[in-house]
Amino acid sequence: MATEFSIEEQAEREALIIHAACGIEALTNVLLREINSNEDSVELETFTRFALQKIHALNGVIVSVKGDDDARTTEEMSEVAKAPLTTPEEIQKLHATVNLMDCLSQGGFSEISSIAKLALISLETPEGHRHLDNVVRALESIWGKADEIQNSINWEAEQVGCNYVDEAERRRQDARRMARAQEVGVAHE
Repeated sequence: MATEFSIEEQAEREALIIHAACGIEALTNVLLREINSNEDSVELETFTRFALQKIHALNGVIVSVKGDDDARTTEEMSEVAKAPLTTPEEIQKLHATVNLMDCLSQGGFSEISSIAKLALISLETPEGHRHLDNVVRALESIWGKADEIQNSINWEAEQVGCNYVDEAERRRQDARRMARAQEVGVAHE
């Protein structure tokens, strides 16, 4: 038995058909323009794959509404139909960012590895044990390089909205700030 939709919900579902069809047309136009204006590239291949998946999803919304598919909610189909379209420029920016992050990690981690190996090799000789300050400086360099790479990679990820956020660490920082604020408040009373 088909689900009975209210007049408002049926109107919303019909509007989704129009929105999805317009999305398919816009995406197809962008895809055709990119295919005709660009040489083969990883970005074009990625965008083409994305575009076909998005067209398939948008077409699924149309088929669901027109075919009275009761299994999909209006909200679910609305999320699919109204999701922002990723442009070739956004994909290219994301590709470039991931490439840069890979470059940063390879370069930085190679440096860390080399410094650690040199520190270990120096400890295999009596001379290395007489100059432990060199090992200390090597360890400080490793620490500094690791922090530098972490910050650089995190900054690059933030630029494309893909940075990792440790929610537990954020809660601890918030708790620490609240505790300090309470201490200051108690001190002023």
